[in-house]
Amino acid sequence: MPRSELTWLGQASFLLESEGTRILIDPWVSPHEELLIPPPPLDVVAERIDSVLVTHEHLDHLDVRFLRTLAEYSPEARLVLPAAIAAEVEGVLPIEAVKPGDVLDVGSLRVEVVPAVHGVSMDDAYSDGGGRFVGYVLRGPDLALYHAGDTVATEAVIEELERMRIEIAL
Repeated sequence: MPRSELTWLGQASFLLESEGTRILIDPWVSPHEELLIPPPPLDVVAERIDSVLVTHEHLDHLDVRFLRTLAEYSPEARLVLPAAIAAEVEGVLPIEAVKPGDVLDVGSLRVEVVPAVHGVSMDDAYSDGGGRFVGYVLRGPDLALYHAGDTVATEAVIEELERMRIEIAL
């Protein structure tokens, strides 16, 4: 029977391993004074990565410094992030720009892009940011996992997720 493993890396960062596929979600692992735990070793988070899913542009979700390092360890890794912020990381890794409703395959996993509600700054909180914020539902043989990024649980977000039969929410 397939078995997926989920490793918390601190903050909203996770490593998901499933049937040989390795996916980072919102990795913030560069040294920083606001990290709540020490960064994980690079061999754990940078080697053999297939995809990196980013929910939005805040530093604790889009760690460009780390992505440049990741490109040295896993140059074929695909960077999946909202289309509205793709220009911020052009040239770092191959990019797949997404919006809510998109579906893509990563190894044996299916990734469904769902809406999120957040704010770039406190002045504009809270909205969909014109597509700047997304969440992800990852499905595999033994998995139905939702990563919210930073989202407010609005009626629209809840409605979208209720029909998705999620087993684990991050």
